[in-house]
Amino acid sequence: METPTQPAQEEEIEEISVDVTEEGQVWLHGRDWELLMSPEEARLLGESLLDAADDAEEATE
Repeated sequence: METPTQPAQEEEIEEISVDVTEEGQVWLHGRDWELLMSPEEARLLGESLLDAADDAEEATE
């Protein structure tokens, strides 16, 4: 994974929605994309996002 060397240009923030399908999958979706995950995959993604957020906060302190 590459580390950005410059801050990203200001972009419009896209809304991300999270729903549960009738089949019990987690449906993460935006305006023109979607991702279906099992509950376990969604948990792993959530944990990874929390870890990355912690790392980002520590890097700015």
